[in-house]
Amino acid sequence: MRLSLAAAAAAFLQSATCQTAVDPKASSVTIDESLIEDIVSDHREQSQGIKDQVQRLKQAYLKSDGTRKNLPLLFADPRSNADRTNGIRGSQRQRDDGNDEDRDRKLQSNVVTCSEGYSGYDNWGVLALDILVRYVDGLPGTTWTLCPNTVFDADISIDLGNGTVLTFLWILQSNTVLRCGTSGTSEGNCIIANGERGVHIDALEGNPPVSGAQLQGLTFGSTGTLGAPQNAVIALEASEASIQDCVFENAESTSEVLYIGVFASDGAVLSIEDCEFNSNFYGSGILAGSSSVFVSNTRFDDNLNVYSNNMISALSGGTLTLSNSCFTDNLSIFADGVVLIDSTSTLLSNVNNYGAGNSGDATSTFPFCNGVLLNATLTCLPFDASVCALDSSTPAPVTPAPVTLAPVTLAPTASPSEGPISITPAPVTQAPVINGTTPAPVTPAPVINGTTPAPVTGSPITPAPVTPAPVITNAPIQKEFTTTFFGDNGLFGNMFDLVSLKPIEITTFDLHCNTTNTVAGFVYTKEGSYGGFETQQTAWSFGGSATMVGAGAGIPTIVPNFLNAPIAMDAGAKQAFYVTLTTADILYTNGIQEGRLFIFNEELQFFEGAGLAYPFGAGTPTYAPRNFNGVVHYSIVSDASTTPAPTPAPVATTQLPTTFAGGNGSYGNMFDVSAVQSLDLREMSIHSAANGTINVLLYSKTGTYKNFEAQTENWMYIGGAMDLQSRGVNNPTKLPSNTFSPVTIAAGGRRAFYVTLDTGEILYSNTNQPEGQLYVFNNDLRFYVGAGVVYPFFGSFPSRIFNGQLRYILNPSVAPLPPTPSPLTPAPTPAPLTCIDTWEKLVMATFDNINEPSTFVLCPETTFNADINFEYGGVIWEEAYIFSSDTTIQCGDDGLSSNNCLIVGGYFGIAVPDFSEINIPFVENSGIRGLTFSMTEDEASTELPLYFEGGH
Repeated sequence: MRLSLAAAAAAFLQSATCQTAVDPKASSVTIDESLIEDIVSDHREQSQGIKDQVQRLKQAYLKSDGTRKNLPLLFADPRSNADRTNGIRGSQRQRDDGNDEDRDRKLQSNVVTCSEGYSGYDNWGVLALDILVRYVDGLPGTTWTLCPNTVFDADISIDLGNGTVLTFLWILQSNTVLRCGTSGTSEGNCIIANGERGVHIDALEGNPPVSGAQLQGLTFGSTGTLGAPQNAVIALEASEASIQDCVFENAESTSEVLYIGVFASDGAVLSIEDCEFNSNFYGSGILAGSSSVFVSNTRFDDNLNVYSNNMISALSGGTLTLSNSCFTDNLSIFADGVVLIDSTSTLLSNVNNYGAGNSGDATSTFPFCNGVLLNATLTCLPFDASVCALDSSTPAPVTPAPVTLAPVTLAPTASPSEGPISITPAPVTQAPVINGTTPAPVTPAPVINGTTPAPVTGSPITPAPVTPAPVITNAPIQKEFTTTFFGDNGLFGNMFDLVSLKPIEITTFDLHCNTTNTVAGFVYTKEGSYGGFETQQTAWSFGGSATMVGAGAGIPTIVPNFLNAPIAMDAGAKQAFYVTLTTADILYTNGIQEGRLFIFNEELQFFEGAGLAYPFGAGTPTYAPRNFNGVVHYSIVSDASTTPAPTPAPVATTQLPTTFAGGNGSYGNMFDVSAVQSLDLREMSIHSAANGTINVLLYSKTGTYKNFEAQTENWMYIGGAMDLQSRGVNNPTKLPSNTFSPVTIAAGGRRAFYVTLDTGEILYSNTNQPEGQLYVFNNDLRFYVGAGVVYPFFGSFPSRIFNGQLRYILNPSVAPLPPTPSPLTPAPTPAPLTCIDTWEKLVMATFDNINEPSTFVLCPETTFNADINFEYGGVIWEEAYIFSSDTTIQCGDDGLSSNNCLIVGGYFGIAVPDFSEINIPFVENSGIRGLTFSMTEDEASTELPLYFEGGH
């Protein structure tokens, strides 16, 4: 049975013999700041060995080319330990068992089927293991789903080898999300109990700080048999994270262990929203040491604080922004206020907070502060709200009372700094598709200079229907394009890139301002990207300026005439913009990756950008990635009046199908094709798991996609299909014939394609063949093994087969490409070489003659080293192949062993693989004559000289 607050307080006071009953605050509130140092030092000491070992693991599985080997970790079966449910101990296991369970949308190898029917985790140790494995594998952060109505024992032990044990769940990658169920709400009842730490957020040394981490809907507390985690959440080393709709309850400190709900230090930035701290016997609810913490819409009820640092404390240079939160019936035994700001720390905001029934140190002569206590001046700032805004689902609007702070002198900052801004946004209505989600709509209706403009309507994704007419006029079609108005951060302005998919003219921008005062703004622009020109004002052209009245948070600030003249963009053009105020009143949103495609419609693509001080950074850091909040107004430019050309008659096309086996999937694929004969690629079908409509985008480039997976500037957008009805699993979804203009590929040419959705509903297939391996072909076209790619241009999964159909027509009018100088042709000599003198040349010759009956003659009296690893034709080669019937590899013109063609080294010598699953027939009437597989003083023998499989 849980003690009442009074009984618990009495019990603690009786046991805390080290405490004295004297007023420690005769001149100032005594703060033991060594607590911060002790906690940080303790966690660093515990974590350093783990960090070192994880770094070793990461390096151990790094190939020389920068890619990663499959990772056979020294981790046990996470469910095999009978003593501790979450113990990770025992024999080795291999992650990649070939059963294709690690789908690319999750890459989470130990998920189970939750009772709700979707995949998730029911074991804290297993989840911690998979998060660590993903990092060591070099994959980006992702979302991890916990099964609802589950108790997770956080007292874990994962053997990392080398005598190192991981005892907590560690988020060391940006954009890692832990959520309860698919909705990420506390109603899912995901309880994390026991253990020294619940969640630890901290990057490895030498890596950039963790950003974009999120905890959604988790409950940290105790159960009937398990206590609460000693520290529910710890964030260090400039980590940036948000804690949303989480519950911290029923934690009980003892004389040995002091519990803290959320601990932030070392420059961490934490946003705590819509959370609850209930019935805790705590050391402190939230402790911000040399960090920035933003608390909003959060309850603190019926907590007993047994340390002098109160329910929320900012110490050692920390900052606190507090809004719309409620504190009721909390007892702080040795404290004089509900919230404490020490003399080195700063209160940034204390707006619309409520407190009642709170009490503190009964022995103190200092009156208890039912609000925020500023230790520097012993000033109490009472909570200003008369009712708790969280008691009603629809609270009446509250006008914050002015807050008078005691005079505080702050050292001037050398540069402005950004930070999440505490705001109470108005209802927002808008309807773009952003990474597969649709935010709530925005009705802009601000008053500007005493007038109310007409509401702005229109969808950035689905244009209004246009009645076709026999004559096209050059009257522009006015459109608008909303990015977002989430506004969780802000500074003076933004830089960002736009790419036009049709000829357009940018006419003005609406902004997101955190003020209702009059402000001045400027627009600058340049062709191409802003990257590398953030501080170079001379590289930019002045676009326009305006004075405007800010509409406040959550409402578009409409600026009708921001530009001096429309800014024209041709189809496919990239244009950079710098939109800024002269004051730090711009609101924007944290992003995922600078340069990443964030939102698009049929005419425009918006890419994640940066936040800057005014002007052009003003010599201060550039903050990235940051997303401009606002509306882009533009017009679609038509050609001069002409009569539309008649629709061409359908053209009969030839089809090259790949496969529709599925089995895996993500957002999209990259792959290469090469033309045997000159052709025009005209149409395409894809394989989608969606049952509704999808948005498809297509990009292309000459050559291969390899090494260009994330380099958007090297790709050309060739077309897309919005709101296309998917035909679902096992059915080709055909893209409309006008999705893209024909792509011409000359005979001998190679071209890469990137086909993607904005949701993770593309289906493709895994293969053991390497990227760039020929997968399927006919007499005209060759298709190669590619990669799965996260949308957009964001991380890839090698050896994935695009599921679909390619349709083309031959185009004999296109001249073939000049033949590439053959690696088999030596430089002119008096006696030209007529035989093959290296194993690499044999590999290239067999590849160049696929489907051609050939005899390959090796030079006599030559030693061939079969230990090869090189790229040719977009393929990494490690052995020679016989692909076709009627193929012979022989030593000398007569194929006799006496000619002494000696093959040494390597694993495979010559392989004849089974390609029947991709419709390549078995090899017939082929042979190997006169080769000698042996060893020399310098080289070992080939381990497997000849390898045959299938029915050759």
